[in-house]
Amino acid sequence: LYSSYYIRKSGRIKKSPINYDYRSHDWYQVPKLLGRPVLSEPYYGESGQAVMTTYSVPFYRQEQGKQVFEGMVSVDLSLERLRR
Repeated sequence: LYSSYYIRKSGRIKKSPINYDYRSHDWYQVPKLLGRPVLSEPYYGESGQAVMTTYSVPFYRQEQGKQVFEGMVSVDLSLERLRR
């Protein structure tokens, strides 16, 4: 597993570790199963300590003419930030 997670707090960006297997979460599983970007239902995010939504986009590599799932790019957005 590999993941980089960055969070903005007080105008600063810092790297924050992910200490769980993220592959079992909806923000990862749903776009992977559907094969397209997905915007999650709002939820309370512990890392950001805010109500947020996640936009996730699966990406692929080509192998023998077929697309093979490679991973996910996602961004968490607080609903307060979206409101502003």
